[in-house]
Amino acid sequence: MFTGQVDGHDVALHVFKQGKNRGQSGTAAREMGLRVSISAGAGRPRRHALTVYWRGEETDGVLLYGLRDPGTERLPFSRCSWGPGTAASDPWLLHGPGWKVDVWTIRPEPWPSRDRWKATLRASLDRLLQAGYAVAWFATEGDFVDPPGLLDPSVMGDGVYAAASRPTGFLMRDDGGPELEPLSGRDLAALHKAAAATWSSA
Repeated sequence: MFTGQVDGHDVALHVFKQGKNRGQSGTAAREMGLRVSISAGAGRPRRHALTVYWRGEETDGVLLYGLRDPGTERLPFSRCSWGPGTAASDPWLLHGPGWKVDVWTIRPEPWPSRDRWKATLRASLDRLLQAGYAVAWFATEGDFVDPPGLLDPSVMGDGVYAAASRPTGFLMRDDGGPELEPLSGRDLAALHKAAAATWSSA
């Protein structure tokens, strides 16, 4: 891991070598010899952290992830409590032996107000769990690692800021304020334990 600053803000650069112990076959999408994760870091201004690439351009947005067993069907995106002008991409599929992860790029319109922020994210997470996903979460661009390192706090960055699973319930520390607050290492460890049941049963 390399640490430094970008625009005066702390960042961490994690470089993961694909191999026998870390998702060697789990690269159907974004296949590469090196996996790079740039994490926002606690307290990073959300105007820098919550951006996505939409039709080739960087814009305000969020990434929604859903981990499912390969036998579980993919769920179409629903606006749930998002604003009426919200758009979402078709999910990007990441997969490997015993697991699939769907990733939606969401461009909110309008952006949720601070008092609706937590409820808006929770509605999307709850919907995925109700459809049979094992774990669902929101994370900043780039913070993803193939199982078995997925959601492991010793491997991933600190880009996950809202998540839910049946064992853990809904987890979120961020309140929609000026700085993005990620989940704690303890939160991630609990999510990792819940997620591991998916690929461990393959």
